[in-house]
Amino acid sequence: GRAEEARAAVLELAPGGFEEAEQGDVIALTLYVEAHRVDAIRSVFADAQAEPLAPGWEDAWRAFHRPVRAGGVWIGPPWEQQPIGEPAVVIDPGRAFGTGAHPTTRLCVELLATAPRGSLLDVGCGSGVLAIAAARLGYGPLVAVDDDPVAVEVTRANALANGVTLEASVVDAGVVLALLLQ
Repeated sequence: GRAEEARAAVLELAPGGFEEAEQGDVIALTLYVEAHRVDAIRSVFADAQAEPLAPGWEDAWRAFHRPVRAGGVWIGPPWEQQPIGEPAVVIDPGRAFGTGAHPTTRLCVELLATAPRGSLLDVGCGSGVLAIAAARLGYGPLVAVDDDPVAVEVTRANALANGVTLEASVVDAGVVLALLLQ
């Protein structure tokens, strides 16, 4: 209810990003914006508090992104040391969903590791983590689609950084699913 309405408003007020944290039964939203945007935020959220950011805040988020292993594949950010001799997927967890840490992502990679190899369509590709992991596991050709142009851009960049060839396009996932069901 109210939390969803607040998130929607925050997306408009802080398109560069925000942080969400549960504090008991309250959800706190932290917006990272330039000082001149504070008044606009207070016009929507009258009780908003503004604080200057501590030096080094830009890199503090990196501490939350740790490597994971799924399906015999190491998945981690570019600032972590990749293992030698095992398949690795380097994902910059910048502006698109999918670092490999989410349980559903790990479960998908586990499933891919046991399924027969073939072509793969990654619908809602986000960062491209699943398509790139599939490449490491021997799948191909690979097609990744998302309705978010930023996600497609990030998927292409991550594929290039990993030396993976795939086709990535902006597509409405509902249209893709409708075509697949015909």
